[in-house]
Amino acid sequence: MTEDASFGPVCRPGGFSLTKLALARADFPKGAKLVDLGCGQGATLGYLAERTSFQAVGVEQEKEFCDGERIIQGDAKRLSFADGSFDGALLECSLSRMAEPEEVLAECFRILKRGGAVCITDMTCEAEERQLAGVLGRLEHRETLERRFQEAGFTVEFYYDASEELKGFWGQLLFDGRACELPRLLGADRAALKEARCGYGVWVLRK
Repeated sequence: MTEDASFGPVCRPGGFSLTKLALARADFPKGAKLVDLGCGQGATLGYLAERTSFQAVGVEQEKEFCDGERIIQGDAKRLSFADGSFDGALLECSLSRMAEPEEVLAECFRILKRGGAVCITDMTCEAEERQLAGVLGRLEHRETLERRFQEAGFTVEFYYDASEELKGFWGQLLFDGRACELPRLLGADRAALKEARCGYGVWVLRK
């Protein structure tokens, strides 16, 4: 659990502190229209509604989290929104768990207005790239991710290495007595994760 826990459980490194950083760097206008792709139970949507002037909607594949209004059930590869209908998109620890990231990024580009931005937080690795079975999904090099962003038509406007926040997140899980859950939760044992030399990053992409 992270700060601002009243908005719901935030099971990702940095919690809302990295959300705030990305939003500040994206510099969205007052009242901006945002979409949170892979929003889970909607903790970030609650944060945005309470702490910002932005209008936000979430898209999530898991039906149990969807209410048809605040959170819409859908596939990030085939969004139902019109071209140029959003000022920004968020992908918080979700792109690495989506099967076809190129198609997701193409959809983000399509639905954003000119000058719109995508805020991304996600895992990276420095060793061999790999696919994990747990919540982490793909582990890819920063260069691989940024090549995808650029091929989708985006400019990488901002990057922050949040690997220290990742270490703190794992440390908190251990402190909370959840060490035995890590292999199941992450899809790999601690030795494999250490070998992968995991990191975590924050990006702001501009259309």
